[in-house]
Parts: sequence; structure tokens; C-alpha cells
Amino acid sequence: KLDYSSQISQFSKPIKTIKIGKDINYISVSNFEDNETIQQYIVEDGNEVYCTKDGVIYDKNEEKIIKYPSGVDNSQFKVPETVKEIGKYAFSSSKKLQNIILNKSINNIEGYAFSNSGLTSIDFNFENKCKLGGGLFSKCKNLNAIRFVAGIDKICVEDIGNENVKYIFIGADVNDIDIRWASSSLPVLESIDVDTNNNYYSSKDNLLYKDNGRVLLLAPRNLQQSEIYFPERVAEIGEEAFECNRNIKKIYCNKSLKQIDSSAFSGCENLEKIYLNNGLEVIGTDAFSDTGLSTVLIPESVKEIENAFTECNIMGKPNSIAK
Repeated sequence: KLDYSSQISQFSKPIKTIKIGKDINYISVSNFEDNETIQQYIVEDGNEVYCTKDGVIYDKNEEKIIKYPSGVDNSQFKVPETVKEIGKYAFSSSKKLQNIILNKSINNIEGYAFSNSGLTSIDFNFENKCKLGGGLFSKCKNLNAIRFVAGIDKICVEDIGNENVKYIFIGADVNDIDIRWASSSLPVLESIDVDTNNNYYSSKDNLLYKDNGRVLLLAPRNLQQSEIYFPERVAEIGEEAFECNRNIKKIYCNKSLKQIDSSAFSGCENLEKIYLNNGLEVIGTDAFSDTGLSTVLIPESVKEIENAFTECNIMGKPNSIAK
């Protein structure tokens, strides 16, 4: 058994090469994300569990990448065609690595696989369904774009969270998106595109929709628009859809809008005006909490509204409503 975190800490000089004996049958890489000096691994011939190729540790069949040497100067790495899995922390702290070309046979990428690396963008494009772990892009300071081209059916925004990503592409295979914590997980996101062949989601003007455009699901927190006009098809603004948006100042609701869900515009501190439509029926809890609204005209059609304007100074009184 080899626990790198305990073994390496015993040495005062930077380690560039690690040799792994034939009797080692378990390697822990849980604390490797902070190591940036190793340039190669060498597994001794006869090891029945692991092997190395070009300094990278694989399982014996070369179907799983265990650890890429973080100190290598290469800016690009092409994953071999035999590989089907990327292990936890496999590319962590590889800060000079800007591009990883994933093969189409991969079916599992474990948590924190690319954390603290130098990735600038990444494409997920697989022949079959691929499972993604959490924290994949934690501390990736140069990551600008993520593209879920093919093989990904579920996306949890919190699991792919990154403080620098500005663009996300959603492919035709995606059928389940969990947007909770989107505003904090993707704080500078500007643009979302959806493949036109996707039967579950769509995009227009960098906004994400579902149910054939009936529900506006998500607006990027750093959306570069000050005024929003909802398309006529939209009947519902989803929960936390515009939460903490920095740039929106005016919202124009369409005639078909029926429901604004909880916290839909919460934290939009620069939102000055919203023109609610006659026909709107429901305004959820905290829908406009902590916004810059000073006057809101509530249509007679609204049947349900409760604590929608907490922390707002409407008509000079917190949480009051002009109707």
C-alpha cells in the first residue's frame, strides 16, 4: 500500500520521479492536488495492479488513468483510446496542462479529476453515457468554457462549478439539469447554448429554457444584458432563474406569463423596473427579495403572493406593494 501524502511529506527536496514496486497493490492519491513537481511515475515490471506509460500511472489494463505527473511541461495530453475511466484527482495540480483530449470511449470521470489544473476549456464528447463526479473543475483558474457535446445526460451545476467559466454548451443527450446554486457555482457565466436537437432544453439570447420554451430555467449570473423581454411562449420563470444577476435593470413580462417562482429574481440588486403582465397568477416567496425595485404594480390577475419583496424598499417601506 502506498499513501503518497504521507510518503512524500518526509522529503525536503522536490521529488521529480516516483518508482512504484511490483508489490504495491493500492495507491492513495487523495492529497495529490497540491503536488506540482513530479514529472514521471515508474511502475516496476511484474506489478499486477498498475502500470505506467510515458510517466502516467494506469491500471494494469490501461483502462483507467490513476495519476498524471503534475510537473510535466506539456500543455496538451491526449487520453489513450484504451482508457474508459479517469480516476479521482487524476490531473489535479497539472497547472501547465491547458488541453486534455478525451477519447470517446470514456464512461466514468471521478470527482476532482481536473481540479487545480491549467485547463482553458474542455469537451465531453462520448459514444456512450458517461458519469461525472463532483468538484471536477475546483480551483481551475484558467477555465473559460465547458462543452457537453455528447454522452452526458445529467448535469449538476454545483458539481461543475467554477469561478471563471463564461460559456457552457449543452448537447442533445442532456435530459436532466440541476441548476441549484448556479449563481454561486458559476458566478461569471455569460452565455449558454443548447444543441438544436435537444428535446428537453433550448436556448435563446443566452437564456436556458425547458418544456419547449414554456419555462425559463436559468439566466447566467453575468448575462451581458440590461433589459430582458420574455418570449411569448414563456409561462413560468423558474426558481432562482435570475438569482444575483449583476446587470439586469429592466424586465418586460410577456402576456402568457402565469407564474414567477420562489427567488426567481432574488439578489438582483440593480433591477430597477419590472413590468408585470395582466394574466400573471402566482408570485413566489422571495421572488424579488433584495432587489433594487422601488415601485411594483401588481396586476389584478395575481391570485397568490407571499413575502415576495423582502429586503426591498418599495414605496419607501420594506416589503410593501403598490397595486
